[in-house]
Amino acid sequence: MVSSSAQNKQYIYVVGDTKLTASVLHAEKKKPLVMAFIGLDDPYRGDSRGAAGVGRIAAKLLDGRYEYVDADSLSKTFNHVSGYENQLAAYAEQINQAGGVDILIGSTGEKFIELLEKKPVIIEGRFNEKFSESRAYMQDIPMGLVSHDLSQDKLNKEGAAFDLHYPNIKGSLIAVMMGGACIDIHGIVENIISKLKHETGPVTLFVCPSRRTEEYYQEFLDELALQRKDNFPELTVMGKEYNKAISSYNPYYGLLANANHIVLVGESGSMISEALYTGKPLHMAHMVHVQMSPLIDQGYIIDMAEVQDRPFISPSMPRLDVTMEVASSIVLEYKEAKDALACVLKRSAGGGPMI
Repeated sequence: MVSSSAQNKQYIYVVGDTKLTASVLHAEKKKPLVMAFIGLDDPYRGDSRGAAGVGRIAAKLLDGRYEYVDADSLSKTFNHVSGYENQLAAYAEQINQAGGVDILIGSTGEKFIELLEKKPVIIEGRFNEKFSESRAYMQDIPMGLVSHDLSQDKLNKEGAAFDLHYPNIKGSLIAVMMGGACIDIHGIVENIISKLKHETGPVTLFVCPSRRTEEYYQEFLDELALQRKDNFPELTVMGKEYNKAISSYNPYYGLLANANHIVLVGESGSMISEALYTGKPLHMAHMVHVQMSPLIDQGYIIDMAEVQDRPFISPSMPRLDVTMEVASSIVLEYKEAKDALACVLKRSAGGGPMI
């Protein structure tokens, strides 16, 4: 099995020192194998987490096997093999011997697929936005949301981990997620400060940059420090650089779990979808391209430009999630393809018409 972390473990076959029998191994090999293939892509980007979440749920729906594959997990599993290409070939040989992949999800799997003796029944190689939009049929969920790898259990664990890493949070916790380009940092910070003035008691504002916004992070902190000094001296400002977060403890999911209010600066379909999974409304600053009018009308998204100088609000909202819908669509397509193949093989064996 290949996995980059304990939370991605696929096979829970061994209890204590018990070893698998040949019959159990044979039975497990017959189960469909669903793979989230990340390869050399960034495992923290939205496309990767969407593939992982959809793959995990699809495997569960099929009572099948699930594997998550990225460059780091390949390197650790095949550390006796030099170079990514050779490690990928070694893994493909292992998969070929095990019977192949039934469903492969990921936009970077072309080279791996070429190494497979038997091609997957279903290959979902589009980016998260594309496959989520085309496969999410729920009429009460607006288009624009994407798949993710969140669950309530993961939120609970990440929230507890956040408390361990940051035990001295003062008062209300405001998460500021930096999802896209920050055009007017001064105006965005001014808007946030105007809302914080309505908070009673101490407030902690935690800034969390993303892969695309590291360049704005320090400027954002500097502007916060400047405006806090003049307008809100009791505000505590915290944060963690993106590169440090992904190489050590990453507070992102813990913030989603524990924050009293969530602010998204810029645009990110993944961050919007993950925030709305928590059941908290999302305050958005600098909305330019996102077409989320239905979510604004329903109170899921608050456009901060429209409610300046008003307090943050955080009513409990119904959870929005397209991941299960997308996974169900892939499973249905897989079952239909398997049924069609079985029908063709049956007719071929019986000498019937091939229609």
